[in-house]
Order: sequence, then C-alpha cells, then structure tokens
Amino acid sequence: PCLIHRKFADIYGFTGKDSFIYDTNDTLSEQMMSAISCTDADYAEKQEMFCQRFTSEENGNAAAEAVNLLAGHL
Repeated sequence: PCLIHRKFADIYGFTGKDSFIYDTNDTLSEQMMSAISCTDADYAEKQEMFCQRFTSEENGNAAAEAVNLLAGHL
C-alpha cells in the first residue's frame, strides 16, 4: 500500500482500502503511525487491494500512471 495525499488519491482512485491517505501535513504523521502499527492481516488486506488495482483492466492504467508519477518524485 502507499501513503498518499487525498488530492492525489482522489485523482487516481486510491481509497482507504488500498492505501494510507492523509489530508494535510498535520495528518501525515498519523497515517504513518497507522501504517507502522497496523496488524500483519490488515496490511496484507491493503496490499491485496492495492495489487488488484494493477490487475484490474479498469484501474490498471490509472494505477500505473500514479506509480510512474510517484516514482518520478523519489
């Protein structure tokens, strides 16, 4: 799963089911802590939902665009 600002999550269709979404820089640390402290089962569920975005023909292009966009900023 990714940690992503709501603005970009909304654009690319990421949800709380497949990502950790924060609204402002003030809530970024909260979502980071959620990611760090989530159970293995919860993380695996988010990871599965995230991976489905790449195998779904409907979502695959948007997800690939998001990953390419994010990779360009690393």
